[in-house]
Amino acid sequence: MNVHNGRPYVREYERTEVLVKARIMDGGHWLDCTIVNISASGAKLRSSSNYYQGETVRLRIGNFGEFGGVVSWHNSQNVGIKFTHDPLEMADVLMGLAVYG
Repeated sequence: MNVHNGRPYVREYERTEVLVKARIMDGGHWLDCTIVNISASGAKLRSSSNYYQGETVRLRIGNFGEFGGVVSWHNSQNVGIKFTHDPLEMADVLMGLAVYG
């Protein structure tokens, strides 16, 4: 079981630990980031930029494409995003990351 802000919760999709270079659109500019973990519904990214909860972002994952998301949480080094793309499409991306890295 996962805990956030002291409250237990169950994830809809299992997260996969990865270290994948990506780019995130922030204020109209693409910035480098690293995907720390990812699921069909969201991802945890390492990024030094500042984000705001509810902010709309775009994530570019190598040759897999660009995916929309909304910032769920952030701290000084990491940001959590919830994908706005179809979870089945994101599951295909996860399979591609597993096979091709």
